[in-house]
Amino acid sequence: MGLTPASAAPAPWRFWALCGALFCLLGAACPALAGAALSGASPPPGAVTEVMERPFPLLVPLSYRWARGAAWMSALITGAPALEAGARRGLADAGLADRGGLLALSARLHSIGHLTPDDSPELAVAVRLAPAPDMPQALAGALREAELLALLRALLLDMESTLLAVRRSWPATLAEARKHAPELDAASQRLEALWRGAMAAREAPGGWMCAPEALPALERAVRGAPDNAALWLLLAEARLQGDLPQGAVTAAGEALGLLAGAAHPADARLEARARYVRGLGHWRLGQPALAEADLDAALRDAPPESAPQGAELTRRLRARGAVRLLRRNAAGMCEDFAAACALGDCEGLAAARARGHCRGGADGVDGTGTMP
Repeated sequence: MGLTPASAAPAPWRFWALCGALFCLLGAACPALAGAALSGASPPPGAVTEVMERPFPLLVPLSYRWARGAAWMSALITGAPALEAGARRGLADAGLADRGGLLALSARLHSIGHLTPDDSPELAVAVRLAPAPDMPQALAGALREAELLALLRALLLDMESTLLAVRRSWPATLAEARKHAPELDAASQRLEALWRGAMAAREAPGGWMCAPEALPALERAVRGAPDNAALWLLLAEARLQGDLPQGAVTAAGEALGLLAGAAHPADARLEARARYVRGLGHWRLGQPALAEADLDAALRDAPPESAPQGAELTRRLRARGAVRLLRRNAAGMCEDFAAACALGDCEGLAAARARGHCRGGADGVDGTGTMP
């Protein structure tokens, strides 16, 4: 998708050249329309504003959705941070040092402060992005959210590809638009689906990548872009939070089917995340063997840039440890809880010891406790 293969990792100068090419292809922002398209107080320091004209002939709602997406993408490009060496290494270590990864990082570091509503009479759509109040802290936090960055990357590259395809094939007349109505409607639905997914994708309590309130929007989104694995993964997480484990298993399975054979490290990261989410679904359905198989896959040795790290790794270790407890695998359970404890999360190990397990050996782990 996009202007170069997803596996490319352009040097900084090449990234900005690609951004310039994308900006020209999408259509230049129109500064003269900015005053009409924006309203309200003056923008905060560091804010980025982009304005896109709605293409003619005016096709509702496609022209709005295209201009909204193009303005947002251009704002993300403009606001993409100039990374110091340590941050660049962090992005590269996560397999995200390409155009999509930088756009995803920009999306994590900026919130939408203003957006022209879809019922506005204006013929241009304005998007204003506000930077995070504490940018160094926000950057450090975003670089620790490799799974969320990988998911945003998949959504943004799909949106970029769709925007370019729509712009290249925009009908010259209303008669031509009527002739290609099914294709244009599908493009409109896709842009809306990707927008909903991108707006839903955010760090949520419990280590989730969306909040449970996003479930209705995501149910609609997968109908608009059923071949986007990131949307199915978000839906799986929302369903699991909504106590719909069977639906979560189904959605995660759809994501895995679309990600099968993924070569890019970011997509491999999403595949492992989908395995983890499906494993949790099987666990809640009382299917521990299937749960352990998925959690094994989510923890299996992977290329360094795709392997889970930090809090994500501890969550998967604790989940598999709990499933191994159900399967009366004391040694495996203690091994997982001890590994999580070594990473700073000792709650699972403490709970196991309180039940008489994982007490032997110099490190407190021998796995010889009698299972209940």
